Amino acid sequence: MAHREGWRSRSAWIRRLRILALATCCAAWTTAAFAQVSAGGIRGFVRDESRAVVPGVTVEAQSPSRIGAATTVTDGQGLYRLEGLPVGIYTVTFTLTGFSTVRREGIRVEAGRTIEMEQQLTVSTLQETVTVSGQSPVVDATHAGTSTNLNQETLANIPTSRSQ
Repeated sequence: MAHREGWRSRSAWIRRLRILALATCCAAWTTAAFAQVSAGGIRGFVRDESRAVVPGVTVEAQSPSRIGAATTVTDGQGLYRLEGLPVGIYTVTFTLTGFSTVRREGIRVEAGRTIEMEQQLTVSTLQETVTVSGQSPVVDATHAGTSTNLNQETLANIPTSRSQ
């Protein structure tokens, strides 16, 4: 009979150990699941007015919840992807030379979701020319050396090898 009592306590101990191991695995899995969904993303296509894809567009996402901006460039099919963005409200800017810059504000990135956002760019009609004007500074190449005025007292105090 004493042998059975010891067996029951060992069996109960093993059962408790299994339950503890199962609970630890569940806690670890839940923590890993939460860690994986703490970020979201934005992706989509950039097209022009004729609905043709536009490669080479710089796409930049900025948010107070992120240090620095997330930046990518559209590929040959006009597709961009910004992944792993912290949850928050973003401003997304699309820029390409020859097209008007587009800025979209208030884009909400949520945990575990990737937002589909297509953007259309229009050809820029404004061309900028930078003109630098002003007078050149006057440079005296003839008298470009340095000069110093010495008075009688300074000359008298200069050490010399002459003895007096």
